[in-house]
Amino acid sequence: CWSVISEFLNVQDLLQLNRVSKKFYDEVVPLLMRNRQMFPSITIETHLFSRRGVIYMVDFNNYVRLEMVDFEEDEWRHDNQYRIVDKNFKPVKLIDLKDLSHYPDEAIKLQREEEVLSQYIIMLNRLKFIIFPLKGALKVQAGIIVEFRKDGAMEVKRTSPPPIDLLKSGVQVQKKNGVITDIMFLAGNEQKMCHLYNLARDDWREAGALPQFHL
Repeated sequence: CWSVISEFLNVQDLLQLNRVSKKFYDEVVPLLMRNRQMFPSITIETHLFSRRGVIYMVDFNNYVRLEMVDFEEDEWRHDNQYRIVDKNFKPVKLIDLKDLSHYPDEAIKLQREEEVLSQYIIMLNRLKFIIFPLKGALKVQAGIIVEFRKDGAMEVKRTSPPPIDLLKSGVQVQKKNGVITDIMFLAGNEQKMCHLYNLARDDWREAGALPQFHL
């Protein structure tokens, strides 16, 4: 309906309509959900982040108390920023990158010139993770698969390397029946060719190029 109506509006009217929509979804909808205790998300969301060479995991749902952070100079952001205020709510330490740097197998360990960014840390399940480090903070390297046994011991192995240089490619997991089977690397090369890494086969294949003027 709105797509049809918008065809008859000028640019100024469209901008005003966007402001109304932003206010509605950013302020009105969250207020209604809180006041009426409507919680559409019934599953716990897991987030990974790294800080000072350590990878942490944090689980939270709609019952975790948050407060909005007001960034007056960051009005361009599309979504609001929040801070967790529950004092008993703490992240769980997962992996110390020092353990990967000092791993005894030279071919597997995290190399000195390799850097780990949060967006290249992927949780395959609660006990298994894959990390794609960047060489020189730019070029995607062979992934490091970290799996924890029930006794807490850590098993580490490397994936096969990308077939070409991928420079800070975008990353998106691909699932089948809720299970991650592949990891898509978006462009990151002059041809803007995407590459798909398959976990079961430990191989890479081309997965189509992005449009010419895609950012």
